[in-house]
Amino acid sequence: MAEYISFQPSDFFNTVIWNGDSTSPINITGVGFQPDFIWGKLRNIGYSHQLYDSVRGFGNDKELNSNENIAEGAGTANQYGYLSGVVADGFTATAGSDGGADKYGYWNESARTYVAWNWKA
Repeated sequence: MAEYISFQPSDFFNTVIWNGDSTSPINITGVGFQPDFIWGKLRNIGYSHQLYDSVRGFGNDKELNSNENIAEGAGTANQYGYLSGVVADGFTATAGSDGGADKYGYWNESARTYVAWNWKA
């Protein structure tokens, strides 16, 4: 008789919410797995959505902006922050090159709240 294997939705999809603290780099954890596709955005200000995946890779020129009609890496992640990689239970956010607090804007600026939807392929 075949063994029964139970899969739960949380094995393949999870949402994390966090408050920014202007740390860079920072590991955002609590996903429950190493994500292959990450869609993140600010919850309390209208910055661009940013999407990353393990096939194209991570870095300041790898983001897709779902709310804009621009090419991969053509946004402002290099200035306002980007995902630089994944960890076993989440991902790593890195500050951009902007000289002010906005260098953390997309992923970890103080006094901002963030959300990321994560998928395991």
